[in-house]
Amino acid sequence: MKFTLDITAACISLLATTTFALPGPEIHRRAVSQELFQEFVRAAQLSHGAYQNRCASPVGTTRLYTIRNSQYDTDGFISRDDSRKEIVVAFRGTGGILDAIIDLRNTLVPYTSPGADGCTGCTVHQGFQQQWNAVAAAVVSQLRTALGRNPDYTITITGHSLGGALTTMSAPTIAKAFPGKVTAYSLASPRVGNPAFIAFVEALVPKEKLFRLTHTDDNVPQDLTPAEGYRHMATEYWMSTDPVTAENIVQCDGGEDPTCNVAHATANAGLTGINEAHFNYMNIDFSADEADC
Repeated sequence: MKFTLDITAACISLLATTTFALPGPEIHRRAVSQELFQEFVRAAQLSHGAYQNRCASPVGTTRLYTIRNSQYDTDGFISRDDSRKEIVVAFRGTGGILDAIIDLRNTLVPYTSPGADGCTGCTVHQGFQQQWNAVAAAVVSQLRTALGRNPDYTITITGHSLGGALTTMSAPTIAKAFPGKVTAYSLASPRVGNPAFIAFVEALVPKEKLFRLTHTDDNVPQDLTPAEGYRHMATEYWMSTDPVTAENIVQCDGGEDPTCNVAHATANAGLTGINEAHFNYMNIDFSADEADC
């Protein structure tokens, strides 16, 4: 009997002094690796560089082509990184009145993008589709030339805000033209299309190569809502606090995790729906003029 009592007492003592990790959205358990953190930093630098057309060598890459359509104000660049065997496609975010007008063309329309047929029941933001379609043929042509010279290179697509939306819009066309080549990083992107379109994107680009970054209470990712028929792609990576580190980026559950950015986005961010958090991604100030060159 004494032996049994001693064991029981020991168990009670152990329980009293032991800390148990309960299941749930604990930030450190869902933090990203330092390697992935650096990839996010690089994507942010490239996205920032897309705001600066004078940047000849964004983040040390070799600029191959300037993406530009004046009718729909689509801007960005294509560059080559020989050290990484990579071709970069970077889209600029909203940069003027015409962009703002196109941003407001938010009616969901049938998805009809060059080279990306087969998306049954897909609808997308009218303005974003117009902006991508205006440069799609030229971008694919430039990529075909670049990959013809470097067939073992991969493709990285990235952009901030409107540029993030164009990253998602362009992914199916580019992935269909160059299967297995694409990795996409969208920063501060609003929703782009309906659930059928998002499923189409995720079928063409594996989820482990789709990265959607959000920051604290940035409201832009919540500007177009599921109630309006929109949906985000997976996977969301939420920068939960500042300064951003690998430990405080939360790898969220899919594209619409209710505990991530959507739970913290500012409901009252003014008429534009834009707050300070929208201009700071991976500790880079996107409101500053300095280019990452």
